[in-house]
Amino acid sequence: MPVASQPFAPLLRKSGLRPLLLASALVSAPLAQAADLALPAVKDAPVFNAPLPYELEVGARYFYSTGYYRGDLYSSETPAHMVSRLTYGNLDAHAAETFFRLDHETGLFLKGNLGGGSIVGGHMTDEDYAPLELPNLPLSVYSKTVSSQSGGSLQYATVDGGFNVLKTAQYRLGGFVGYQYFRERMNTLGCVQVAANPYVCTSNASPTSVDQLDDDARWQSLRLGLSGRVAILPGLNFDAEVAWAHNWLRSTDYHNAKAPTWGTRDDGAGNGLQAEALLSYDLTPQLSVGVGGRYWYFDAGSGQSHWERTLTGGAPAPQRATSERYGMFVQTAYKIGGPGAGALPFGPLTLTKSTPSLHDWSGFYLGPNIGYGMGATTAYFTPLSPDSILNNWALASVPTSRAYPSVGFVGGGQMGYNYAIGQNALVGVETDIDYAHIGGSFGYSYLYPIVTSAARTEWLGTTRLRLGWTPGSGALLLYATGGLAYGGGFFNASMIDGVHYVFGANRSASVGWVAGAGAELAVAENVSLRAEYLFVDLGRRNLVATEYGGPAAMGAPLAYGLQSQVQHNLVRLGVNYRFNLLNAAATPVLASY
Repeated sequence: MPVASQPFAPLLRKSGLRPLLLASALVSAPLAQAADLALPAVKDAPVFNAPLPYELEVGARYFYSTGYYRGDLYSSETPAHMVSRLTYGNLDAHAAETFFRLDHETGLFLKGNLGGGSIVGGHMTDEDYAPLELPNLPLSVYSKTVSSQSGGSLQYATVDGGFNVLKTAQYRLGGFVGYQYFRERMNTLGCVQVAANPYVCTSNASPTSVDQLDDDARWQSLRLGLSGRVAILPGLNFDAEVAWAHNWLRSTDYHNAKAPTWGTRDDGAGNGLQAEALLSYDLTPQLSVGVGGRYWYFDAGSGQSHWERTLTGGAPAPQRATSERYGMFVQTAYKIGGPGAGALPFGPLTLTKSTPSLHDWSGFYLGPNIGYGMGATTAYFTPLSPDSILNNWALASVPTSRAYPSVGFVGGGQMGYNYAIGQNALVGVETDIDYAHIGGSFGYSYLYPIVTSAARTEWLGTTRLRLGWTPGSGALLLYATGGLAYGGGFFNASMIDGVHYVFGANRSASVGWVAGAGAELAVAENVSLRAEYLFVDLGRRNLVATEYGGPAAMGAPLAYGLQSQVQHNLVRLGVNYRFNLLNAAATPVLASY
C-alpha cells in the first residue's frame, strides 16, 4: 500500500520519520532484486504441522543509548532551599536485550523484554549551595566539583499485557498495561574543584583512581499505553508504542569519603513517559531485521533522603530525582505461528531417534553476537611493609579483601566449522572475539583512609570444541562446549588518608579456560539463531601498590600486594550464517520474501 494512502502518513511526516522511511526504501530495493544480484543470503526454512491460533515473535537487540541522572537535595528545615545537586551527564551505554511478543487470534497480546549492559562514559557534577554545615566546617561558599564516570551498568525488564481493538492484515492498534524495572548504577572517579570553594577538592584533589561517589538508582514503573503496527510495503512494517508511566524510586548514594553518611537511602514517586518506534523488514515470512529508536523519562517527584538511617542521623530531607535515557537499537526477530503460517520448525523433542535428521548443520559458519556478563571481583590486600602500616593506625584498618559486583556488555563475532558424526550428532570447533565492558568498582572510608578498587575486562575471546545433538527434524541443535579463553583488561586499587597515597594498577592480557552449553534454531536453510551460556576463568591479576605523593611512614614507603580474580558468567545471543566453502555449487542463493 502506498505511504500516501496510509492513515498515519501525516503523522509520520510530522514526527521526522520520513528520512528513515526513505532510507528503508533504499535498503528494500536491492533486497527485492536480490535474485538478480545472486548474492548469498537466506532461504526459507521448511514449514511443519498446522497453523496455530497465536503468533509468537522472539528476538535479540543491541541498544545504544545515552542520558542523564540528576538528584536534588533540599534543606530539612527550609524545604524551598536547595542544599546540593548531583548531575550525571553524557551517560553513554551499550546493552544487549532479548524480547518477545505473543498475539492471540482473539486480539489479546503479551509482550516484554529483558536487557542489561554497561555505562561506558560520562561525568558527574556535584554542586553544594551555601549556607551548608559540614562536620566541624561551616561552608558558606558555593562548591562545584567535576568527576568522571566509569564502570557503570544498566539492567531492565518490561512486561505488558493488552488487547488489539483494531486488527487487519495492514494494521493493528491496541492498548496495554504493564510493569517495568530499570536499574542504573553510576561510579564516580576523582574530584576537581571548578568553582571558588577553598575547602573541597582543591589542592588535595582526589586522584582519578579513587572511587569518590557511587549512585545506585532502581526505578519501578506502572505503564499504561498504546501499541500499533502499519504495513508500509509488503514485508516492510512500522511499529510504535507510547506509554504514560507512574514511577517509584529507591536509590542509594555511596559517598565513599564520608563514612558517617555512606549508603544514604533515597526514595520518591512521580510520573514519566516512554516511547518506542521500529522499522522492520521481513527477510522471510518468519525472519526479520529492524532498526528503531527509544525514549525513557523517569521522575521521582517528591521524595526524601533518609539521613535518620545513617550513622550521622538527623531528619529526613526533601529530594527529587529524574532520569532520562534515549537511543537507537537494531534487532533480529523470528516469528512462529499466525494466519497461514506453520507451527514450530522442528519436530517433537524425543530422547530416542525415530527419523533421520532433516536439517544439515555441517560446514563453515560465521555471525555476530551480543551478550551480558556478570559475576564478582574480589580484591585481596596484603601488607608488604608491616612495620610501616602497624605504626600508622589509619592505614592499619584497610581490609584484607573486598568483593564487589562485576557486570557489563559484550559484543562481537564468531566463526566455526561443524562436522556430522552421525544422523543426529556433530562435532565442531569455534573461535570468537568480543569487545567487553565487564567490571565494577567500590569505595569505602575505613576509619579515615578511603580504600577503593576497580577492575574491568575490555576484550574477550575463546577457542572451543563443540559437541552437538539434533533431536527430531534436526532444526534444533543442542550443544556442550569448552576450551581456551583469553582476554585483557585492568585492575587497580588505592588507599588515601590525606597524608599517604598508596596506588597500584595492572593492565594485561591473560589466558584461562571456558566451558558452557547452548542451543541453535535453524530459522532458514542457512541461518540459525543461538543462545548460549559460558563460564570464563582468566585467572588472577597481581600488582604491587606503593606510596607516592606524600611522606613515608617511619621513614619507609608504604606498600601493598594486590590481587584480583577474573571470572565471568556470560549469556550471549547470536546469529549464524552457514555456507560451504568446499562446494560452491551448494552455496545458497538469495530467495525472495
